[in-house]
Amino acid sequence: MSDWNEKFASAWLTIRKKAGACAANTDLEELKAAVQLGQKRVGQALMAGNIAQGQSGVFDKLSKANEGLGKVGESLEAVQDFCVDITAVGKIHDAIVALSDDRIIYDDPQRAADSFDLLFQGFGRLCKYLPPPAKDWGKFFESFNLFGNVQKNIYNPYFSRLRDVRDGTGAYKN
Repeated sequence: MSDWNEKFASAWLTIRKKAGACAANTDLEELKAAVQLGQKRVGQALMAGNIAQGQSGVFDKLSKANEGLGKVGESLEAVQDFCVDITAVGKIHDAIVALSDDRIIYDDPQRAADSFDLLFQGFGRLCKYLPPPAKDWGKFFESFNLFGNVQKNIYNPYFSRLRDVRDGTGAYKN
């Protein structure tokens, strides 16, 4: 592809993204990888949450979201190509860029929380274009705003105590 063609393609994609247009020929492998990474990070969040708080309604919803990601993955396996909402892909991409950091949950939990919400909201928009079982999860994911609250109310106090202990300022200093 010539340099001019690459610039044109990039500019056109930017215009379409800003307009919320449909993008054909989306790389399904990237979306499948996003589902897998999302499930992996949700698993980490669940483990950290179970250590911090035990089981609660929040973690039930999070477990349900992880199940829903699995259904999105199943639907992605069943399609060859489909029209994808650019806004959805943009949200998923931005979330995956942040969640690609293995340490984000521990080093920047608020960014991780916001990225999880963005990921699920992106998949919620994407579900509109997918066959069942993913289509059934669209509303659940689009209205998802759990992680920001979980991070502020559960993880932050827990990890703050751990940081205090590690730094020698907490109740368990030597």
